[in-house]
Amino acid sequence: MFVQIWQWLYDLPLSGIVRESSWVFPIFECIHLYSMVFLIGLIGTFDLRLMGFSLENQPVSYYSRLVRRWIWIPLCLNAITGIALFAAKAPEYSRNLAFVTKMLLLGFGVAYHAVVLAKAKRWDKLVSLPLQVNIVGGVSLGLWIGVVVASRWIAYVS
Repeated sequence: MFVQIWQWLYDLPLSGIVRESSWVFPIFECIHLYSMVFLIGLIGTFDLRLMGFSLENQPVSYYSRLVRRWIWIPLCLNAITGIALFAAKAPEYSRNLAFVTKMLLLGFGVAYHAVVLAKAKRWDKLVSLPLQVNIVGGVSLGLWIGVVVASRWIAYVS
C-alpha cells in the first residue's frame, strides 16, 4: 500500500518540478537545512537550560515560552520543504534507512518536547535543577543530534 502512495507522490507535477529543476531542489534544501538549524538552536537552548547551562539565570518557563512562541516557524518550513523534497524522491527515500531513522527521531523528538515544554513551569521555583531534569535535557539534545546525523547520512545510505 505504501509503495503506491510513494509512487503517487513521486508522480505529482510539483514533485517533477522539484526533481527536474536545477534550482528548486537546492533552494528547498537550503530552506530545509537552515530552518532545521533554527529549530535545533531553539530546542538546544532549552535543553541546555534543563541541563543547568545558561548565560542568564532565567527560569525554565522563560525558555519554554520562548521555544513555544518561535518553534512553529521552523517546524512549518521544515514540513513544507521536507514534504516537497521527499515527494521528489519518495520511492528512493522511503527505503533509505537514514531517512527512516531521521523521521522516527524527529517524530519522537517533537512528541517528547511537547510534553517537556508543557511541564517546564513546575521547575521554576527550584534552586537547582535535579539530575532527572538534567537527564531530560540531555536525552532531548541527543535525539536532535541524532536527527542531524541521520539527515547528513541520507545522501550516503541507500
